[in-house]
Amino acid sequence: MSSETDDSKKNNARTCLIAAASKLFARQGKDKTSTRDIAEESKVNISMISYHFGGKEGLYKQVITDFALNVEKNADQIIGDFAKAPLDKNSFVQRMSRIIEHMIKTRIENPEISVLLAREKIEGLPLSRDVYEKIIYPLVKNFLTLFEQAQKQKIIRDDINGAAYFIMLTEGLWGLFEIAACKTKILDHCHQVLSDPKELKNQMLRIYVEGILL
Repeated sequence: MSSETDDSKKNNARTCLIAAASKLFARQGKDKTSTRDIAEESKVNISMISYHFGGKEGLYKQVITDFALNVEKNADQIIGDFAKAPLDKNSFVQRMSRIIEHMIKTRIENPEISVLLAREKIEGLPLSRDVYEKIIYPLVKNFLTLFEQAQKQKIIRDDINGAAYFIMLTEGLWGLFEIAACKTKILDHCHQVLSDPKELKNQMLRIYVEGILL
């Protein structure tokens, strides 16, 4: 019983450290965040950072890895559902709707990670390249397979590069939230869309899906 309690405490400490680190790394940046800051924010003994992650850099990488694994888990469920139905124009639109809905939900529920990933991309993915290549890229390949199948079946235009399309789709969505966070005047013109995830999904379907259908 004591062993189970100890394991539970260690797991709770790990979870608290990741949550606190996500918040502080997003707010202050990795370099300006100390292990003492993280320990104080999480209310966990500072020694647990080395115990669980080997140090601050290891914790930073784990924050991003946990996020990517969660994305992978949810994406795998969506892909599994796709396999149950044949691909036609209606099912393609439904699949794209699920994908876009998942992207919006992920962005809304993970604002701190979004800030970290934006910084990582600007800096050339110094600490998250392995995560992108090993976890995110296989998900992108699944999307590209769907896109290419739809092109072969004359569901969507065949003169669009799937990889470029995916980048514009994802970066367009995440960039929208980044601009919104800056609170510039352009936000006055799209506040209603940003405040309603369902309407945001509909806007993206009109822009990114209806425009490529044959």
